[in-house]
Amino acid sequence: YKKEFKISNHGNILFNSFFLTLRYFPGDKFSMYDISSDPTNPTYIDHVDLIGSGNRNKIHFNNGLAFVSNAEFGVQIIDINPSENLGTLSYIESGALCQRGFTYDHYAYINYKNNGLKIYDIVTPANPTLLNSFTLDGSSVDDMYFDYPYAYLAYGGNGLIILNISNPENLIQVGSYYDGDGVSAIHKKDNYIFQNS
Repeated sequence: YKKEFKISNHGNILFNSFFLTLRYFPGDKFSMYDISSDPTNPTYIDHVDLIGSGNRNKIHFNNGLAFVSNAEFGVQIIDINPSENLGTLSYIESGALCQRGFTYDHYAYINYKNNGLKIYDIVTPANPTLLNSFTLDGSSVDDMYFDYPYAYLAYGGNGLIILNISNPENLIQVGSYYDGDGVSAIHKKDNYIFQNS
């Protein structure tokens, strides 16, 4: 099975001339194709082998880096600049079911189904270091929406949890909402929060 993602503009890097593909089978690859001259005829550029296989949840871009999350193996940090020489810089590994990751400034915010939210310092992408974490007892984080300076966590049986993450070394829970049902997915648009229970 193959799933494709068209990337537009992320952070300071323009990706609208490229087509990125993840293949979901043993021997997975993160591949890049050029569609600048003809969007109907992608030209292969390069690829990187991905750790593990299956269930690539998300791709996030920041400053010439791609952060590819894998439910079982954490996050693989890939240097995509220059595009003709893609390379893996490092791994943020965990056996705790990595769900989603975002980056802001030189920090990576990654939520794990079994281990809550973890923040890594990625000022040196080849050597990410754990800086802080946030967990609650008795439930799992199934999803996260990032809207700096807030992180909205779909924290299962704990409901919606809102964190102020403006100081990564001092996370503060600033709000919550629980209507009796667990929260499995979350999204924010304008001044509204949408959640699946």
